[in-house]
Amino acid sequence: MTSPNTLSELSAGTEAILANATCGTDEGPLLRAMGLEPGERVRIARQGEPCIVEVRGTRIGLSRDISCQVQVTPAT
Repeated sequence: MTSPNTLSELSAGTEAILANATCGTDEGPLLRAMGLEPGERVRIARQGEPCIVEVRGTRIGLSRDISCQVQVTPAT
């Protein structure tokens, strides 16, 4: 089994499956409402500040602090 990475560790164009978001109590529910929940496939559209991820056909910009807390596993 592949160990999880964070969104901030992946290159642009990489697809991954969201494993866990260890964000604070304010960010967690907001991320889930935007579609970033366990089992969801995401694609890194742009790395940096902000990190742009595509999920469910929508692009979402995440700060580096948040992208460092979202764990993913590479999609196969």
